[in-house]
Amino acid sequence: MNSMGVRDAAPIGTGNRNTVVDLVRLVAVGMVVFLHWLSPVITVTNGAVKAGIAFSGPVTWVVTWFLQVMPLVFIAGGFVNTAGVDATALKGQSAVTFLARRARRLVVPTLPLVGICAALATAGSLLGMPAIAIVGDQAANPLWFLAVYLVVVALAPLMVRLHDRFGLAVPAVLTAAVAGVDAYRFATVGLHGQANLLGDVSLVLVWLTVHQLGIVLARGGLSGLGRRGLLGIAGTAAAGILGLIVFGPYPPAPIGLPDVPVSNLAPPTLLIVLLGIAQVALLALATPWLERRLDGARTRKVLLRGNSGLMTVYLWHIPAALVVAGACLLAPELLLPAPGAAWWSSRPMWLLVCGLVLLALVKWLRHFETGERETRRGGPVSAPLVVLGTAGAAFGLHEIFIHGLDLAGPDAAGAWRGVLALGVGAVLLRRAERVGGSAQPARVGAAA
Repeated sequence: MNSMGVRDAAPIGTGNRNTVVDLVRLVAVGMVVFLHWLSPVITVTNGAVKAGIAFSGPVTWVVTWFLQVMPLVFIAGGFVNTAGVDATALKGQSAVTFLARRARRLVVPTLPLVGICAALATAGSLLGMPAIAIVGDQAANPLWFLAVYLVVVALAPLMVRLHDRFGLAVPAVLTAAVAGVDAYRFATVGLHGQANLLGDVSLVLVWLTVHQLGIVLARGGLSGLGRRGLLGIAGTAAAGILGLIVFGPYPPAPIGLPDVPVSNLAPPTLLIVLLGIAQVALLALATPWLERRLDGARTRKVLLRGNSGLMTVYLWHIPAALVVAGACLLAPELLLPAPGAAWWSSRPMWLLVCGLVLLALVKWLRHFETGERETRRGGPVSAPLVVLGTAGAAFGLHEIFIHGLDLAGPDAAGAWRGVLALGVGAVLLRRAERVGGSAQPARVGAAA
């Protein structure tokens, strides 16, 4: 059995990549980009620019459950972080070294996005150009993921140790905690109420639970269940989702839609955990077949190449679409049709042009991601600076997600708070390597 509970995959800790996980990440991020590009409807009425979502209705509700891939992103993250924790331990390095390496590789690619979009949004606000000022809000939307993921990465060494000691009891307890928070939130603020702190608790707790499923997968926790067992788990989780929607208080779609103003993602609910359980079971079931299809040096090279720039793709796919939308505003009657046959016929060209703009952005900015190497040869780092830097960056990204990047707009105080916290966090993470390295030279041959 391999680390995913199936045959013939590379064991964790060897430094080999897992092609199935690489494929999952590539497909999941690709699906996020595709849906974010396909769903918006932008129209101009009497000079006013309006944006909405093209799809609604019960059929859309059902389809979005099959297309919602964010749990897979966190499951893959749990798998990869387990490998990283094991590899760090095998080299005799601390969990802080693991965190320093992961945090810097997550934070550094965000800096050009934040700097460029904050400058554009602020200039648009000061010049009275709301079509440009909105860039700050739109570009900030995907940053919720990085804010949460930094927290999850910081907890990964602890969560791996907890799994090694308590096994499946860990995700079971976490799932129960998610259900408890949901029940308390529904009872106190209601489905449509502002969640505030409870929403932030759910945001971390739900995605930590889904990430734990990736740790279970990496440790082979599903290996003895067989085909029927895995299908049974997926089916039970799907039945739970359906039952809680039909008979419970939960919204019918995982995302916000015109006829579903409250979703299961903002904040995330127990249904997202159930979706993650179904997806991890199906992934374990499909792994042997996928491994056979992905067995080859050329395939591994393509997957490695695709994964190396995924963060840049994720960060810049919204700005790429905004560039195209801005160009379309030059001739909105022709280039921004209303929903209908003309809108559908324009989608292939819209997706193609968005892809070309994103490709140009990725080629220009990808080095911020791929140029970031791990801490110097795995050398020592300053634990306080790593922890403070990670916390500062996570807080900053959360504030930017909430308040946007318009430093002169109505939410300027929150935007400034987020930008400054992110900047300080990035500096502390960089400084942590230098301070730690000054106390003890890096070990030769310790590079990961």
